[in-house]
Amino acid sequence: MERFPEEELSLRRLFQNSLSFQSLCNDYRECLAELQHWQQSTSEEAPTWRDEYAHLLLALEQEIRQYLENPAAYSNGPR
Repeated sequence: MERFPEEELSLRRLFQNSLSFQSLCNDYRECLAELQHWQQSTSEEAPTWRDEYAHLLLALEQEIRQYLENPAAYSNGPR
């Protein structure tokens, strides 16, 4: 919701009606948590992991936007 505040209602509907969108949201949250972890890390491998998770986060955001552009194509129906 924080990343797409203008789409809050659509996001809530999608989350309620689409198991695959729920999974995508979970992936996004996990990726964001890992990115935040590596942004705070001072380990030698941190820059590599930051780049990897930042790239993955962008890809997940693009996938979320696809859902928002055509929510009917992804709906599993009511739960």
